[in-house]
Amino acid sequence: MLKNIQQINVVIFLSDGAPDDTDDDALRADYISKLSDKDTIVYTIGYDVAINSEAYNMLVTVAGSADNTYLSGVNDLMEIFDQINTDIQDKKEPIQTEEGVAEIGNEIYADSKHTIKFIINKGKENSTTKEYESIPAAKASGYLVEDSDGFHVNASKFEPGDTIEFIYYKSVN
Repeated sequence: MLKNIQQINVVIFLSDGAPDDTDDDALRADYISKLSDKDTIVYTIGYDVAINSEAYNMLVTVAGSADNTYLSGVNDLMEIFDQINTDIQDKKEPIQTEEGVAEIGNEIYADSKHTIKFIINKGKENSTTKEYESIPAAKASGYLVEDSDGFHVNASKFEPGDTIEFIYYKSVN
């Protein structure tokens, strides 16, 4: 069974939330629209902001919902970042297939900080991880293949009964 876990695009915006002379509603709306077009989740953290204030309402608008808006004092930031991390991890639902093909598409990215990983039999005694810092390296391994439809995991590289977790980064243009 193949598991394809796609990385999630996230922006965490920390602000006092208070508009100033340089605040531009149209520019802010444009940024929010562009992030939305890229399927980016936005979290806002209001530092020393009161709930239901003008600053709070602006942060909710930027985040897209009150669920993604946090209020913080100096001692709360680590706890808030932990909550956001947990929320992000909960949103990463694997796509599973029994047919032996995990279709990825063409929007894949890799470098030394954003590696392509194949975790085989995770949590089992025979668990192994294959990690690649570039698309050509992953293709050369035979684990990643490319055709006219985009990239795919090469299921023939694995044994029957193997579980495969595939982790990659989606390119953002």
